[in-house]
Amino acid sequence: TLVMFTVVMLRPHVALAITGQNHSLASQLPTGKMILLAMMKSFFHIYLVYTLMGFAVMVEAKDIKLSRDDLKFLIAEITDSIAGVNCTQNFGTKEQLDLLINSTQIIAEALNHKKEIAEECRDCFTQGSQTFIPFPTKTGSWDDAKNFCEELGFVLPEPRDPNILAQHLRAIIDVEQNYYWIGGRGDGYRINWLSGGSIDSNSEWWWSGWPAAYVTSAHCLVVVTHANPNGESTFYSPPCDQRNYFICEKV
Repeated sequence: TLVMFTVVMLRPHVALAITGQNHSLASQLPTGKMILLAMMKSFFHIYLVYTLMGFAVMVEAKDIKLSRDDLKFLIAEITDSIAGVNCTQNFGTKEQLDLLINSTQIIAEALNHKKEIAEECRDCFTQGSQTFIPFPTKTGSWDDAKNFCEELGFVLPEPRDPNILAQHLRAIIDVEQNYYWIGGRGDGYRINWLSGGSIDSNSEWWWSGWPAAYVTSAHCLVVVTHANPNGESTFYSPPCDQRNYFICEKV
């Protein structure tokens, strides 16, 4: 709605800017139309601000939070755009118009991104106090996965029971064998959780023969969705730059 409103309101003024015609609508309009134009501008500013507020409320209501930096960036973009519009006699120069339209595109892209996360959350599940969001259609390195989760205000998980986690992952995806990045990385001696704890190299969760020497900083932790010979789903530490699916955890 915001994008459509912007296009309808700004179309004639964008045309003026692109063709290089006089930007001063005040010199072309009688007093009555100037008043109407001023009212339309005021209404547009109010509409834009309330749209941003509504967007923030909608995101919060879905329990999908923008990072603080994301929200600051959106607010700054729109504030700068409105300031640029207010300091001219009309809707601004071509550059100011482009900035204003770009602000609406930023909001639209953010909404689409959050919609995508919400759709993935159809496969969300809770294990005790932990809520996991699997991404069985996206792949990336361990660092890619970590950054993706953190940009959404989530973290790579530290599952208390990887067996239950793997069982759920098998239930939502048809492929028998897959690796999902979780929140562990090597330090040369062992695999450590991002939270600071470490995983015992003799833990029953490890795939047979692992982790052995695969505990360097170039090795990161996955949960394996298929079973090893003794029927357990276990941990495995492939190279961190390997492209795998991943899971985020709400915090």
